[in-house]
Amino acid sequence: ASDLVLSVELEQKASIYGFQPDSKRHQVLKISVLLPKCIATSRRILENGFSWTGSKSQIDGYKTYETNIDFEIRLMADLNIVGCNWIEIPAGKYFIRHMVTRGLTQQLKIQSRCQIELDVWAHDIISYPAEGDWQRIAPLRIMSYDIECAGRKGIFPEPEHDPVIQIASMIIRQGDKEEFIKTVFTLGTCANIAGVEVMACKTEHELLEKWADFVREVDPDIITGYNIQNFDFAYLLARAKHLNISTFPYLGRLKDVKTTARTTVLQSKQLGRRENKQINLEGRILFDLLL
Repeated sequence: ASDLVLSVELEQKASIYGFQPDSKRHQVLKISVLLPKCIATSRRILENGFSWTGSKSQIDGYKTYETNIDFEIRLMADLNIVGCNWIEIPAGKYFIRHMVTRGLTQQLKIQSRCQIELDVWAHDIISYPAEGDWQRIAPLRIMSYDIECAGRKGIFPEPEHDPVIQIASMIIRQGDKEEFIKTVFTLGTCANIAGVEVMACKTEHELLEKWADFVREVDPDIITGYNIQNFDFAYLLARAKHLNISTFPYLGRLKDVKTTARTTVLQSKQLGRRENKQINLEGRILFDLLL
């Protein structure tokens, strides 16, 4: 268990609650642990109090700070990384993952669909503030899409009953003036559309399977559309589950992580009770134009 605690440092800090520039600093212990999942356990032990092995005395609980912050945010704060800024991985400080073949067995070290996958110590990463030349935006690959369902007359489409008959997608690079891919996956035949590649599919199963393969092949950084978070993605995932398409819900960049639609509830006096779908797309950003 001692291997899970990397360091314990004594620092002078002030609580952010009611913070003022001249707020009194107090001595606090900064505890760094090996894995994010260790944070919750450490917090529980420290707040509930503990006793030493062989000792009858009980140590009172401590107040903890910043233990409910997502580890990704913690990493960004520690390394001064902000959203979409440029970072540098210095030469000689990283290890590129690749396929390794040993005898008759093949061990896959690559865990994602990224073009380059590497390991680096966090503190070897160099983060550049968004100033001067580092203000330019990377040529991010952006995909927008929309689906069409064959709904029953007078009834809003339901994934248990109503099929998806078309999915239209466009891909553009940030900074370009025109899209470089325009495609429509359609169930059955469809008239030709100027400048658009029409992919005719014989079955809905084939349509959904080919579109999922298309997303993984195009590998967009950002996926956008109108109401895609609360409708399109949730509908496609539910429809694929209904049709038993086991390969469909792997739309993020981590190969073994399923994309799911989880219902979250937000409640406030101003907006009342609102339900939203939370879609995980590891390695991609979902930008819904409606939200």
